[in-house]
This record gives sequence, structure tokens and C-alpha cells, in this order.
Amino acid sequence: LVGDSVVENASGVLIGTLFATDPDGIDTIIYSLPNADSSFTIIGNQLFIASGRSFDFELDSTIQLTIRASDSGSPPLFLDKTIQIKVQDINEFAPGFRPVTFRVPENSPALAAVGTLFATDGDSADRVRYRFIGPTPTNFSLNPETGRVSLNTGTTLDFERNDSYQFFVEAYDSGLPQLATTSSVNVEVVDVN
Repeated sequence: LVGDSVVENASGVLIGTLFATDPDGIDTIIYSLPNADSSFTIIGNQLFIASGRSFDFELDSTIQLTIRASDSGSPPLFLDKTIQIKVQDINEFAPGFRPVTFRVPENSPALAAVGTLFATDGDSADRVRYRFIGPTPTNFSLNPETGRVSLNTGTTLDFERNDSYQFFVEAYDSGLPQLATTSSVNVEVVDVN
């Protein structure tokens, strides 16, 4: 098989061209699916995904398929070959991300952890990262890889001056096109006696 991958969710598309050789030279080669797999169809020497069928990368990133090459000799001879077809991931899902509230005691030391953001992505191949969206808060820092929110250097939270903060964060994935979800982050400052 020349051309061994297919984009997920595609239906009725060409996967590639099948090639076989026969030492007899004069025999015609006929391609078929010995296991009667209805997800595929062969027209001449071209392998297609059957119309109305598709594959999902998140369920199976590689498909195994047996192709039979038969000759037109008498008696007819054949060879079965199992091939692997890769399913290419497309970015279908934006990260799942909800508003979050963290509670932090007043007078916590600089660089103290406030909390960790968590977003999920239905595309198993995508990696989720985080960034501030809108005005960047002056009291907080955000690790883009881990989602950890910390107090900035030189920051001390005082309940009597301000008992809460709000800012916005975007969780974005590594897919193409890149998809993102924005959510609010609320930080409640806990009064300490």
C-alpha cells in the first residue's frame, strides 16, 4: 500500500493505491478483502474508506486490514497481506475548563501556591496549556505548563484590604487549529486572626 493514513472522521475517501507483482508477468492481479470488512472498499487497485464509514483517532489510532492479491492464472493463486492504516488526529475538542475558586490565607508568603488549574481535552493527542486572558493580575503568576497559580514575589494578601480577586485564564490545546476555553478564577482571601 502506498499511502497508509487517513484523517479521522473522513468517509468515502481514498486511502491509497495497492501494488503487487506476479513473477508470471502475464497474470492480472485482482485485489479483494478476504475478511469482508465493510469499512473499506476496493475499486481496481485503489483502497477507499467505504461511504458512510469513518474512524475515530481517540478510539483507535491504527487499523489493521488484510488485503488479498489474487492472480488470473489457472489455478488462481493469492497472497494475503495485513497492512496497518494510521488514523490522523484532527482537533475536534476545545479543552474542558470551568470557573474555579481558590482559598488562600492572608499573609501567605510570596511564591506560595494558590491552587492548580485543571482542564481536560477530548483529543487524546493534544496537550493543554494555560495563559492569562485580559488584564494580567499583578498579585499572581501562572505556570503555563502545569496550571499552577502562585503569589508573585513581593505580594502579600491582606483580608482587611481586599478579601477577593478575580482574573481570567484561557486553557488552550496543541491541536491545529488551536482551540481554547476561557474561564474565571476567583481567589478568596481567608481572614487570619
